[in-house]
Amino acid sequence: MSIEVWPASAIEAVERTFQALVTRPSPLALDCRGLHPQLPNRHVALDELRKRLLTREVGQQARAAVWSLLVTYAQSGGPHWVIAAAAMARPALTAIAGRLAQGWNGDVADLDSAILEGFLVALRSADPLTAVLPVSLLRTAHRAGVKARHWEADYWKVSRPLDAGALLPPPLYGHEDLILGRAVASGVLTAEQAELISATRLDKVPAQVAARQRGVSVDVLRMRRVRAEEKLVRAIRNGDLTAAA
Repeated sequence: MSIEVWPASAIEAVERTFQALVTRPSPLALDCRGLHPQLPNRHVALDELRKRLLTREVGQQARAAVWSLLVTYAQSGGPHWVIAAAAMARPALTAIAGRLAQGWNGDVADLDSAILEGFLVALRSADPLTAVLPVSLLRTAHRAGVKARHWEADYWKVSRPLDAGALLPPPLYGHEDLILGRAVASGVLTAEQAELISATRLDKVPAQVAARQRGVSVDVLRMRRVRAEEKLVRAIRNGDLTAAA
């Protein structure tokens, strides 16, 4: 996968990263064995699974079962699963963005960023056992997009002629989960390294607890984290993980 140029849209940037995660011969897959009769009784690559969920042969209960696992993994399985969940919702997120962009003269990339951020915030706190997945996540994403659209419209009504770019929130390329997920997809970090950074830095899991969970000493865990963070910082400084490298 080329990392030289990333799409302007944060939603499409997630899709680009997702395509790297599902590249054969070792695509990111979900274990659907025994999950629901309408789903294959095997591990299913996520791009194949996304296509299946869009067909009429898969009902709401089967989709809810898949999303229950996706939310669980996104909350505990590392940044690449956050990317995966967002990409699995891409058709709906794109539709939301398209509807909100109608009749609007603002930057659609800012709108996409707000929608995606709303989705990710909901993903972090969603109950994996609720029966309304992924509808509840998409509702939050839609509300975030509506809020962003109204905010910019109100801004232009009352603002003086200033550089709006300095006042608008930055695109979502700096969101921690997206950066870590992109680092995994581009080979900068392994999934284990990204999960370690996510758990101990973002989720604030104490080093002692994280070390015990992984069966290593605290010193070994911290050494691994330092090596991973050095690679991540170097990639960011080189521009390898930004919107336009």
